[in-house]
Amino acid sequence: MDAWARTEATPSEEEIKRIRTLIRRVETDLDGLTDDEREQITEATRTLRKTRTVSLGMPGIRPPEPDLRLGRDA
Repeated sequence: MDAWARTEATPSEEEIKRIRTLIRRVETDLDGLTDDEREQITEATRTLRKTRTVSLGMPGIRPPEPDLRLGRDA
């Protein structure tokens, strides 16, 4: 990998510091939640993860569209 690509791909110390600060804030806020609030977050997370699942199997093939002309000649 070229040095410039490595430099561009690597987060700066400032970016790392901001992310760590954000993580600490979220953890502190989570500590102050009630059990009911935590359960709501857990349920919302479960719902998001369920809708984000991706199937990497074979692509499906749609059935042909029905012919709605009812057999009349144009």
